[in-house]
Amino acid sequence: MWDKLNQRERFLLTLTLLFVFIIGIFFMIRLISQKRSELKQNIEKTRLELQTLIRLRDDISRIPNISNLPNRNELLTLITQKLQELQLTPNNIRDREEKSGNKKIVTVELSFNGINLQKLFQFIYEIEYNRNGIKISELLIRKPLPGRDIYDVRMNIYVEQME
Repeated sequence: MWDKLNQRERFLLTLTLLFVFIIGIFFMIRLISQKRSELKQNIEKTRLELQTLIRLRDDISRIPNISNLPNRNELLTLITQKLQELQLTPNNIRDREEKSGNKKIVTVELSFNGINLQKLFQFIYEIEYNRNGIKISELLIRKPLPGRDIYDVRMNIYVEQME
């Protein structure tokens, strides 16, 4: 069939095929470019979702397990054990239990006179950061005598329990 065409028809047919080929390549490049931009947008969206999921996972892992929360006696026992381990003697220990809605809050109030800050912070670390759900709500530190490294301290340690 190609042999039956004259020179001018061959040239026009070749030009038409070349034009169709160039248009086909143009549309393929355009399609690939669109798919790449969609892929980049999806990657960014997925990264943001992943960061949100990681943040949510961290927040959920910080929520204390309700079954592991100490009751009033366990909290007092834990505090007295840590005080004995660190050789700290409080002036006053008072505990109370309050109900607020569907929560039960167990609070232990401690006061110390003439305590070293290093032992105090070690006690706080042992109580609050190694135990889920136990928090310190009030911490008052004052220096009664200038020039000495002893302090008077008052603190509240509490646990919120769901009923």
